[in-house]
Amino acid sequence: MSAAKQAWNELYRIRLDPSSWTKKTPKAASYLAYIMKTGFDEFQYCNRDWKVKRFAIIKYPDWCCDARELGHLTCMSDILFSCFF
Repeated sequence: MSAAKQAWNELYRIRLDPSSWTKKTPKAASYLAYIMKTGFDEFQYCNRDWKVKRFAIIKYPDWCCDARELGHLTCMSDILFSCFF
């Protein structure tokens, strides 16, 4: 769970975190899949990342309540954000 939380924190920081995981962007989905598949073998043994998707659908709301909604995270400033994206 800590690897997923760190990935979601990073997505939040660069403003790519979706309001729910079913509304994710392809970049957000592929980033989480990469993190989870490189860190945990059990996520590698499936077609089209279905295990990562299912895990995120179940666990992402917990992260939203714990970190994002409680204000524990900060985003890139508008100036930095426009330089990178």
